[in-house]
Amino acid sequence: MSRLRALSALVLVLALSAPASGQAPMSDGGVPLVDAVVADDSDRTALVDPFIGSFAPGFTNPGPVLPHGMVGLGPDTAEGPLNYGGYYVNNALITGFSHTHMSAGVFHGGHIPLMPVVGDVDTPITEHPAGAPIPGYASPFDRATETAEPGYYAVTLLRDRVDVELTATLRTALHRYTFPPAPLSQPSERHVVVDLGRTLKGLYGGEATLVSDGLVTGVVHTDVSGPMPVHFALEVDQPMGWTTLDGTQLRQGETVSSDDRIGLIGTPHVDAPVETLHVRVGISYTDQAGAVANLRAEQPDFDFDATRARADAAWEEALARIEVDGGNPADTVRFHTALYHAQLFPNLHSDVDGRYRGPDQRIHHDPERPHYSQFSLWDSYNGQSALQAVINPDAYADMLHSLADFADQHGGALPRWQLGPNDPGYMSGDPVIPFIGEGWCRGLVDDTELADRLEAQMRHLVDRREASWHDLGYLPTEHAPLW
Repeated sequence: MSRLRALSALVLVLALSAPASGQAPMSDGGVPLVDAVVADDSDRTALVDPFIGSFAPGFTNPGPVLPHGMVGLGPDTAEGPLNYGGYYVNNALITGFSHTHMSAGVFHGGHIPLMPVVGDVDTPITEHPAGAPIPGYASPFDRATETAEPGYYAVTLLRDRVDVELTATLRTALHRYTFPPAPLSQPSERHVVVDLGRTLKGLYGGEATLVSDGLVTGVVHTDVSGPMPVHFALEVDQPMGWTTLDGTQLRQGETVSSDDRIGLIGTPHVDAPVETLHVRVGISYTDQAGAVANLRAEQPDFDFDATRARADAAWEEALARIEVDGGNPADTVRFHTALYHAQLFPNLHSDVDGRYRGPDQRIHHDPERPHYSQFSLWDSYNGQSALQAVINPDAYADMLHSLADFADQHGGALPRWQLGPNDPGYMSGDPVIPFIGEGWCRGLVDDTELADRLEAQMRHLVDRREASWHDLGYLPTEHAPLW
């Protein structure tokens, strides 16, 4: 115990190199004391408004995601330079419904966008000088029909009058598209575009394989300070034919690939019985087998309502971690929405079998605990980190292990801002130190082996700083990297 106390003192000293976050009062045993007034068992998810923050600089996306889920499903709008989260409330066009999003001031995510279309599919794209490319099939949408709640999103696309509903599990997404009935649309006119090479950051290459009429697998080769492939497995509940974006038919067992934009168009067979089409998608940062395994484990069927109900239950549990009473209705919604947003990130990075891609681009396996990524540490250390350590200590402990594993696989260096398997190092300083400190001071580093690793990794960060920091205790402006 004396060893861990000594290391805790080290963490506190190192944390002085960056502003410290507020800390909950502690009991003598090191347990956070959080005053809470017991509320009734009301519908907490009804107190969340996912549209809050969708005006810059909020950069939030109103689509469905589970607490710390790998999948962040949601609508992508097109116009303007402030689409970092994929959705900007002032925009008028939806370009697709993609499976990763991040609420931060950088373009990231928008992987594997899907879009239901009726009639001819206009595939050419228009480059935007300050935003993501806009495909010709983009559609205006009816804000009067737009609905968002934790684990669910719905909207009507005005161009083709298609009703879209979305829900999710931790690693999978489930889409429900309701096309106009005949004679307004025929099966041969109903399409699903899988524009997998188009992301919020631009166009990328990849490959796709038609495994069977209903199953497509593939990968998009994105890059964030190093390779970050996003693998997917997509399955539909109706027999479909598939073509490439240029109309070339794709046969079963065939693989198509491209170094730039790549995508597919699925069309139900002429005898497709209903106007409603379900599409389920699993993703993985590991490989295509991981995407298939995630899909089979978490979304074994197309039961949309059951998946939505499970997502709602997960958020009810997450939102119940803090109980409040009093205030006015608007303040209650603001509080629960903030609590909802605070539990979106970091995100799961490992598959259901415990495999994950490390910064060394090797596939690692941890059967004991999940691994996390999307550590926007520069933005989160001053508030969200402390909150997470208090309300979700088990997950926070797993995140500390994830950071230590990252450093072990990255030459001893902890990340500054981890995305996928990589550290693009956005912003400045070493905000991972107060992140570790928040957990350490709450007794979450209760493993001597983990403590030894984190101590060495934090010392590595300090040792690599400019000489002036060691001499003065701070970095003069001319030596301080800002980006």
